[in-house]
Amino acid sequence: MNTNKTQTTQIKTKIPTLAEREKNVTKNFSGFKLRISRDTVGKKKLSNRLTITVPDSRSESTIKMTIREAKALQSFLNNYLQN
Repeated sequence: MNTNKTQTTQIKTKIPTLAEREKNVTKNFSGFKLRISRDTVGKKKLSNRLTITVPDSRSESTIKMTIREAKALQSFLNNYLQN
């Protein structure tokens, strides 16, 4: 009686680093700097953020918020800053 042995091949998958997963978009205008950083794979809390940098006479002020908070701000501005 012959027994066939099945060999399993392990496939090594390359796990991307944070730098490889992260997508950054930056926009500068009138001295303001907007930056959106999104983790294209991870869904961890605070992995997707909007950063607003505002120049001051002596330094810079930075406002950081989640994408959900940024969408709420966008909705607020769209409702109350109509042309």
